[in-house]
Amino acid sequence: MQSPWLDIDKAENSSDLMLYLNARGQTAGGKQIAAGLGLSINALADTIRSYKIGQTGHVYLARANGVLLVHRDTALSDGKHQLKDLPGFSRVLN
Repeated sequence: MQSPWLDIDKAENSSDLMLYLNARGQTAGGKQIAAGLGLSINALADTIRSYKIGQTGHVYLARANGVLLVHRDTALSDGKHQLKDLPGFSRVLN
């Protein structure tokens, strides 16, 4: 069986942030198998949004490519905004 992997994404047709655990494999008889589980992590996202670093810093959650997943301004967590576009960030920081 391949190693399971995690993915964080918005649920389809919803604003819920989900943690997906997925796995693929093959039975001893050669049949392909797949399994997946999605868990809401809205409480985790709310916690991340509330974190502050010092007096003016905030915590964000972003994909490896810089796309924001969790931001204190929820309008920026739409899958279209990136870290490099925020004030004080640059492409070098991604």
